[in-house]
Amino acid sequence: MKHITLILMLLACSPILHAQIVANPSFEGPPALGMPPPPWQICNESSTPDTQPGFWNVSSPAAEGNTYISMVCRGDSSALANQVEACTQQLASPLEAGQEYHITVELMNSDQFGHLKNDGDWLSYDIPTTLRVSGGNSYCDTQEFIGQIGPVGAFDWVEWEHCFVAQSNMSHITLEADYIPDTTYFGVIFVDNLVITEAPPELDLGPDIVLCGETAIVLDAGEGWFDYQWQGGINSQTFEVTEAGTYWVEVNRCINTFVDTIHVSVEGGFNNMQIEICEGNSYFFDATELTEPGTYEFFLQTENFCDSLVTINLEVLEQLASNIEASICAGQTYFFGQQALTTAGSYIDTLQSVALCDSIVQLDLSFAEVLEAYIDVELCQGQSYIFAGQTITNPGVYVDTLTTQALCDSIATLNLSFAPIPEGSLEVEICQGQSYLFAGQTLSSPGVYVDTLSTATFCDSVATLNLSFAPILESSFEVEICAQQSYFFNGQELNSAGLYFDTLTTGEQCDSLVTLQLSLADFLESEQYIEICPLDSFYAGGEFQSTSGTYSDTIVSVAQCDSIITTELNVTNFDFITNEFDLCEGDSLNLEDRIIRESGIYIDTIMQSPLCPLIQTSNIEFSLCECQLIIPNAFSPNGDGLNDQFKGLAACAPENLSFYVFNRWGEQMFHSQDPHIGWDGNYKGEEMPLGVYVWMLSYDFSTPFGIVSSFEHGNVTLIR
Repeated sequence: MKHITLILMLLACSPILHAQIVANPSFEGPPALGMPPPPWQICNESSTPDTQPGFWNVSSPAAEGNTYISMVCRGDSSALANQVEACTQQLASPLEAGQEYHITVELMNSDQFGHLKNDGDWLSYDIPTTLRVSGGNSYCDTQEFIGQIGPVGAFDWVEWEHCFVAQSNMSHITLEADYIPDTTYFGVIFVDNLVITEAPPELDLGPDIVLCGETAIVLDAGEGWFDYQWQGGINSQTFEVTEAGTYWVEVNRCINTFVDTIHVSVEGGFNNMQIEICEGNSYFFDATELTEPGTYEFFLQTENFCDSLVTINLEVLEQLASNIEASICAGQTYFFGQQALTTAGSYIDTLQSVALCDSIVQLDLSFAEVLEAYIDVELCQGQSYIFAGQTITNPGVYVDTLTTQALCDSIATLNLSFAPIPEGSLEVEICQGQSYLFAGQTLSSPGVYVDTLSTATFCDSVATLNLSFAPILESSFEVEICAQQSYFFNGQELNSAGLYFDTLTTGEQCDSLVTLQLSLADFLESEQYIEICPLDSFYAGGEFQSTSGTYSDTIVSVAQCDSIITTELNVTNFDFITNEFDLCEGDSLNLEDRIIRESGIYIDTIMQSPLCPLIQTSNIEFSLCECQLIIPNAFSPNGDGLNDQFKGLAACAPENLSFYVFNRWGEQMFHSQDPHIGWDGNYKGEEMPLGVYVWMLSYDFSTPFGIVSSFEHGNVTLIR
């Protein structure tokens, strides 16, 4: 099994200067349809690359030179399904097994490439496509897969890079437009400026370097790498060094990243040194002990024979001392040096300055006292108290922490209480119309009344009165008497209709009211008009009557009073109607739930409410009629059982019937020779649209005079 490691990169890199092994890498040649420029050759006769621009609506300029190639891949159900375009060439020099190679190529997709389909729609090949690169030892030989570059979806030229290691010797290369894996569609890829070169040699900056004085050296990482990265962000091939130090460069090539380091030292020249020492210490240089401040010069020569002048500026630093006084609050902690202090006292710490000399710091630490105060307050109910910025309305203990001039806490504690409100209540009931005196007010309405008084401590006390009124008891009743009668109420004899009142006294000495509504029953007289049919009767005048006349009855009302009813009775006659019917032979008539098929005179008595019976005479005559089909002008095949089929209605049985339906373009929708089968609005199993259709009808029918032929035509509207 072959193992191939690939790196695909989209980079803007320095050009690789090694030998190009591709002939005509920018595909230069005259634009041609179905033909790549020499020495490139086609691999698929049924679908071939084009030398662009100029074909298939393509006008994009080349990335390099004047021309380039376009290759497509297809993936629909056509005869070219899953075909790709490819081109091949023999390399200027063969690829060697085990050698690393670097490919750069300019690629783009296109929103221009396409053509019109048979149905007139535009077919675009703008789906992202990949470039498949293979190698072998003959034209179109793809025995070794080199790489898959893409997918390419940009509509502008983009440089792509690819690295590979040849697994075998190869003399030819093949380029194919290929699908994204597991996807088939119409895609195109433009190819230009294909460059294949060998990878550069190993990275080596050389041995470490010694510089004398202020000379400089240029470090060179070598040519042919993808990119360069020196410390400090420099990305050129070379790097100039003027100071001592360790320098590194990182480069990339096909598969690996390489880093090399070189150390540059500088000897000789002029060197100024600023030296600080602590008081009582010494500084040694070139076997000389220095203890006093001043400027000293030394002339030296390095192992590499570089002369140097060293100037030392020596400064002697004095020992420092300082005192600190601090006061903190009780309970706090003071940090001094590496100590956390919680008690008062004097403390000493030894510190080092920037020059590493000792300095002595003395701390005198003291603690401020915590102050506390207590307040007892009693308020009346409903009052409030301001404490610590709060308005307090509830009893309780409240604490406020204040800050003294020394920024320490002092604690104020408030014990707040509220004096209780003495309360008393009184229930009073009086009669309607009376009044009650309370808190200086004369009260005449029921309700709860409150009076606030002051106690000896100047707090309120509350007296509550619940005042109610005994209800006035009321009762009423209705009495009806006959005219000329009397009724006794409240010691009076009453014989006139009206309202009468009586006032009584309850057990609570309040009034109660009794109301009488007295009415007199009238002497009632009424009349009624009654109609009956012959042979019927009606109760009037004390018995059942069957003849017209006026009858009187005296009856007793609910109030046992007399009333008179007068009845006007009328006995009516029967109604008569006559009907004439002319029908065709073979027809029938439903007459009062009878089916009539023969000529004759038929008499029926019809009961009608509330009227008397109706005498109906029907004169029915059947005669021979001509046959005629009745054709409707609209039908609605919606499955509701009404007008679902379009057909003729006949009073006879037609013979030799032929029935046609056409659409407005003359296409036959329906044909039948059976008068009982009509068109259901469908054609070849599909519902036809709403609209107007043309029908034609021919048929024969028999008469006493022989066979008669008929031809008819017209329009019908299909609705749903």
